[in-house]
Amino acid sequence: DVAVLGISAGTTVSEFLNQFNHDIVVYNGQAKVIETEKLRSGYTVKKIVSGAEVASAQIIVKGDYNGDGVTGAKDIIRMKKQISNGNVSGYGMAVDFDNDGKITIADLKAMATIVK
Repeated sequence: DVAVLGISAGTTVSEFLNQFNHDIVVYNGQAKVIETEKLRSGYTVKKIVSGAEVASAQIIVKGDYNGDGVTGAKDIIRMKKQISNGNVSGYGMAVDFDNDGKITIADLKAMATIVK
C-alpha cells in the first residue's frame, strides 16, 4: 500500500493540494472531497493525467488513528487497545511517531503530548 504520511491534523484539502503542480484530487471513497474540508486518515489522493487516474495513495494524518480528522482522546483510546510488537499499516501509521513500524508505549507518550 502506498501512503502519504506526515500530514498535520487540521490541514485542509486546499492547503494540501497547493503543494503540488499536478492534477491531484482527494476522495473519500468514491466522492470528491471539497477543498475547504480538513483531511482525514483514510482519504485517497489521486493523480489525474489526461482525465485518467495514473497513481493513488492513502492519506495518513499524523495522530488521526480513527479517521475523523482530529487528533484526540478517541485516537488515544484506540492506541491503547492496539499497543503491540506487530507491524503497523493503514491508520496505524498515523500514530507510529518514532517510525519503527510498531505502536508502542513510546508512541502513546508522544501522542499524549499532542492531545491536551
